[in-house]
Amino acid sequence: MWSGVFDRFPALRVVFVEIRSYWIPPTLDALTRKNEEAGGILKLTPWEYWERNCAVTPTFMRLTDLDVRENVGIDKVMFGSDHPHAEGTWPNTEDFLRLVLDDIPEGDARAILGSNAIDFYHLDRAYLEGLGAKYGPKPAEILGQAHTVDPGVAEHLNNRNGLNKKVSYEDQRTEDAVVEDVVKALAQR
Repeated sequence: MWSGVFDRFPALRVVFVEIRSYWIPPTLDALTRKNEEAGGILKLTPWEYWERNCAVTPTFMRLTDLDVRENVGIDKVMFGSDHPHAEGTWPNTEDFLRLVLDDIPEGDARAILGSNAIDFYHLDRAYLEGLGAKYGPKPAEILGQAHTVDPGVAEHLNNRNGLNKKVSYEDQRTEDAVVEDVVKALAQR
């Protein structure tokens, strides 16, 4: 955004993949502060560029990714299973979803698990919803706390991919990175 790419190509879409999503709100806030300090050099705010051009597909969702879904934009978050990597959710994806999505609204789950990707990539909704109805789990099979996941599987998933791992966000490191990146990007304008 700082080099003007989103201004020159407003229809460009960027999806951050194999990455967490907890960093997005504080980073966009830092970029917003930097833009204000620079006198509003950007045509849109960093949050507006994010809304218009970006989305995120965490490698696999951790609870911390879901914690920021409303700040990031529920329509900007997509599910990733990271298959076939060892830290991915397969072959326990349904149990993984039961653990991660157990207390979020069905509308949010539907958005994250498919609708957002359909909208973002302009895919054939009718076709994909047909496949989902035929092969995918039903909401009642993964949502709500009525489902139990074998404690051994839950521990395995936590050990394998840090399902419950708490993360911290280092504001100063982000501020420093933002300043460095902005200087480099402005040189490209």
